[in-house]
Amino acid sequence: MANNIYNPGLYHVGAYQASGRPFGATGSLAINGTSSVSFPFVTKQIVLLNRAAAGSFIYVQFHEDSTTANKFAINGGEQQTFNVKCDKIILNSPLATNFTLYASLTAITSSYMYNLTGSGVTE
Repeated sequence: MANNIYNPGLYHVGAYQASGRPFGATGSLAINGTSSVSFPFVTKQIVLLNRAAAGSFIYVQFHEDSTTANKFAINGGEQQTFNVKCDKIILNSPLATNFTLYASLTAITSSYMYNLTGSGVTE
């Protein structure tokens, strides 16, 4: 008898419908410059809270080569939710800024994730 092992892939709808596995940091993290956060599994949702005062921005992008138009700015004291499948995000802040990150992870390993490029991401 064959041993068939089934693993969900990127287009496995059930992986996104089921409750996600929590991924987050306790307390708050600090960023000064550019930093990336890699996830062990593909995300279904990312929530980022900028804990700094108003006027201090955190820029979020999904590819290192993103243009200015494809960076999402989160103002101090604000929270943004991204319903996106990815295996990493890049954060940038010109000033030392505290933030809290939460991600809801699927059961899809990050090795299945393709490189995000193209219109709206890098162009």
